[in-house]
This record gives sequence, structure tokens and C-alpha cells, in this order.
Amino acid sequence: KCYRYIVDEKGPGTRYYETAKSLELVSAKRALTQDLLPPEEEVKALEERFSIAISDLGPSPESARLLSEQAELNAYYIHDGEKAIVLLDSALRAPGVSSEFKAATKLQLGDVLLTQGYIWDASLYYSQVEKDFKEDALGADAKFRNARVSYYAGDFEWAQAQLDVLKASTSKLISNDAMDLSLLITDNFNLDTITRPMELFAKADLLTFQNRLDQAVFVLDTLNEEYPFHSLDDEIIYQRAAIAKKRGDFEMADSLLTEITELYFDDILADNALYDLAELSERVFQDEVRAMELYRKLFLDYPNSLYSAEARKRFRFLRGDDLSAPEIEEDSIPVFKGIEN
Repeated sequence: KCYRYIVDEKGPGTRYYETAKSLELVSAKRALTQDLLPPEEEVKALEERFSIAISDLGPSPESARLLSEQAELNAYYIHDGEKAIVLLDSALRAPGVSSEFKAATKLQLGDVLLTQGYIWDASLYYSQVEKDFKEDALGADAKFRNARVSYYAGDFEWAQAQLDVLKASTSKLISNDAMDLSLLITDNFNLDTITRPMELFAKADLLTFQNRLDQAVFVLDTLNEEYPFHSLDDEIIYQRAAIAKKRGDFEMADSLLTEITELYFDDILADNALYDLAELSERVFQDEVRAMELYRKLFLDYPNSLYSAEARKRFRFLRGDDLSAPEIEEDSIPVFKGIEN
């Protein structure tokens, strides 16, 4: 509302006008995309507001930021990757933007190129950022993305080598995605003399990322038929859940994730599945009681999970805790205040 007041009441020429106009749209986008599958007409209406604002602002760092945000809407919600590429190219050429912004935009552009099938063009952008920001989190992020390209291409040994470099760097925090990919390769490729199962799974993973969902399901079906009872079975179920979420079939996603927590509770994706179940309960089904129970189970049963800290934070938020206050050991207190275990 504050941003809207500056934009509507104060108007152009006012100090902070451009910043307020930008932040108001970014806030609107953040609110809309809290929905795991926001209404398409609302996304398109917001995307049009971005176009108008960018035109009004003219070439500037603020309009470059809006181009980046608009590109994300096009790439992942409207599924117009080619337009997203054009928008990001414009953001890169905007005057006055920082080198860090350009690097982050190149990573974003690489991801969009990947969705469109330009896998090696994506790798080129990642490599540029990795070279320019070797000692920075941006460089580590770029290295992970290049490792992911190698994984998609079936070069699992090289992908693992790059991920090992990331894990060995004490100056950088490895992302959850990077750790998950490393565990996937270690758990299913290094112990198997046959490469085809992993090649099929990586292909399905890429197709899912590209939103080619029917093709991804076909590849997963082929994998199940050719290699029943494989160590990848829990990963296949998890991938099917990801596809179900992309399709808006949240009941199916919930069922598949529950299957992982019940049948594969001691495998590497159990904590991921618990977190995703809790997120579905909180954000889609609006079941805060179940969400709290799932978050609590995650950080108590899997205390070393990469998702444990965030699960604890979400649990405390839903319970109504003052997040600035010191934490209490959660296994010694009830889920709801005033109710004993």
C-alpha cells in the first residue's frame, strides 16, 4: 500500500517514484506466486503491468530489475521461454546495472535457455559467471548449474567432480539443490555398473524442468518397466510428485510424497518428501495443523536434514511464536500452546 500510495498519489518526478513503482510490482508478483499454481489470467494481467511500467520508466537499473521479474513470469508461469530470453537480453543491456546484477541475470538466462533446449548455450552463460565470480556465491551457484548440465547430458562423473569441489569449499555454503544432486548421483550411479537407468532418469528430470511433462512421464514409465525394483524407485516417485504439482494435481502429489515417507523413510528423499508435504498442507490445502505436525516430524526425526532449520522456522511461525525470541527445544513442548503431549 505504501508503494502504491507513492506511485498513485505522488506521481512521476517524486523522489523514490521509480523504486516504489518497481517494488510495488515485485511485491505483487511475490504475493501471486505464493500460490503453487496461480491463475493464468492473473499472471498475464500482472505481466502486462510489468510491460507498462518498464515502458514508463525507460532504460534504467529499476526497469532492468522489472525485466528480470517479468522474464520469470514468462518462463515459468506463462511458459513463453522465447519472450523471457528477449526480456533478459534487454536487462543485460540496460544502462547502469551492476556486475552482480548482470551475473545473476546470466544465470537466470541460462536457466531459461535450458528450458528451451539450448543446453550448451546455457552452459556458456554459467561458465562466464563462474569465471568472473570465482570466490563469490554467484560463482558457486554457476558451478552447480554447470554440474547440473553435465548431469542432464549423462556425464555423471564430471558432474560429481564439480559437486565435490563445491562441497570441499569451506568458504561457500552448498545449496540444497546441489547437495540433493550430489546425493542422487552418489546413491544411484556410483554403485551401479549400468548407466542407462541414470541416463533415463536424468532425461526425465530435464524434461520436467522444461515442462514437457507427458514426455517426462513416458521416460519414467520406461525406466520402471525396464528396471523394476531399482535403487532409483524413490527418486522416480518423487519426480512423479513434482510433475503432479506442475499439473496442479496436488492430491496426487500428496499421495506420492506420503508413499515416500512411509516406504522409504530411511532413504535420502524422506526429508525432502516431508518438507514438500508440509508445504502442500500449508500453502495448498490450508491445513496448518497437519503442516505443523509434518514440519515438527522433519526437524525431530531428521535433525541433520538441510531442510530442518527452515522446517523449524515454519513450525514456530505457524504456532504463533515470536521468531525473535530464543528457541525452546521442540521435543519438550506441545505442538499447540496450552496442550500437553
